[in-house]
Amino acid sequence: GRRYEDTHVDLVTAGSRVKVKEGRHFPTYKQGDEGVVVSVDQEARACVVRFDGRLHAVPVGLSHVHCLHRAPEQQEPPRRERPQRAEPAPTTPVRPQYSPS
Repeated sequence: GRRYEDTHVDLVTAGSRVKVKEGRHFPTYKQGDEGVVVSVDQEARACVVRFDGRLHAVPVGLSHVHCLHRAPEQQEPPRRERPQRAEPAPTTPVRPQYSPS
C-alpha cells in the first residue's frame, strides 16, 4: 500500500502553499519555511518552491513539504462555462411600400 505521505503529495500543485516538515534542515530551506510552489514534477517526486522572503525558488523533494493550501484553481472543480450562442438580431418584417403612380 501507499504510505500516508504518498497519499498527500498529489495535493501539491503549482500555486499551492507549502511548509517544510519538522526535522528537515538543508542549505536552501529548513523546517517551518513556507512558500508557494512554482512547479511540480510528480515523476521525480519534487517541486520548485519560492520560499517567503527569498529571492530565488529552489527545488524541494515532495516528501519534505506538506500542503497548507491548495492552489486556488484546485480548491473547486473547474466549472465548464458553455459558450453563449449569439442571439440572432430580432427581425422586423419588411413591408413593401407601394407608391401610387
